[in-house]
Amino acid sequence: MQTADGELATNEAAFHAFHQALIDKDLDRIVDIHSDDATLEFPFAPPGFPRRVEGREQIREFERPISESVASCSFHNLTMRPLGGPNTLVAEYSGVVELTSGRSYNNTYCVIVEFRDGLMHHVREYFNPLVIQAAELVAGNPEGS
Repeated sequence: MQTADGELATNEAAFHAFHQALIDKDLDRIVDIHSDDATLEFPFAPPGFPRRVEGREQIREFERPISESVASCSFHNLTMRPLGGPNTLVAEYSGVVELTSGRSYNNTYCVIVEFRDGLMHHVREYFNPLVIQAAELVAGNPEGS
């Protein structure tokens, strides 16, 4: 049985691996870092962006167009803290993304991740929805038209 410190290290490594998979645009790795019954939640999702994605196959279908729209990306200022034990992490970071459209998408995130067996099981991601709209990643724009 793994110690709490070992579980925390495993989960932090999984989160780093998730970011690296996003950078590499490796859809299989992105999906495989999640449990079979993983849930993604986006409480501040703008119109046209899902509030909830459930299961690996839905995660694949959600991540595919995102991965295809990214020319390059990087993540900065990452801080991670355990929340109530080694299997829940709070991560804060910023993302710098160049899109294939030529637009930029630069956002800040606060993510609460619950892990199960070293895999991301429940992810609640907070971000600025106006930035998504300004980058034209969803229908509409910050002015609402």
